[in-house]
Amino acid sequence: MDISKLLQAKSLPEALQILVELFQNTQFSKAGSVQIEADTGNYFFSLDKGLQLLDSLSNPDLKIVAKESVILDLLKGKLAPPLALVLGKVKLFGDKSLMVQIKELLK
Repeated sequence: MDISKLLQAKSLPEALQILVELFQNTQFSKAGSVQIEADTGNYFFSLDKGLQLLDSLSNPDLKIVAKESVILDLLKGKLAPPLALVLGKVKLFGDKSLMVQIKELLK
C-alpha cells in the first residue's frame, strides 16, 4: 500500500481523508466506530467495508484522545503507539483492538 500521501499530510482532516481513499475497499476484520478527540476538534469514522468519515457519533467503540500532532505522528509511523501510551501522549477508551487494526494496515 502506498502511504506516501499520508506522510505528507499537514492536518488531521487531510490525513483522515487520505485514509478514506487508501482503505475505501478494505474489508476490516472487526467493524467498529472511532472518535478522535484532538485539540483541534472531534473527528469520527467507522471501520467496516472501508473506512468512512462520519459527521457525528454518539457512542464510539473506541475513543482516542490526543493532540493533533501526536495523532499525525502515530499515523505516519513517527511515534509508536505503545510509547505514546506509556508517555501519556495518547489515551484510549473502549475497544483498543480497533487501534491495532488501523496500525497494522499502515505497515
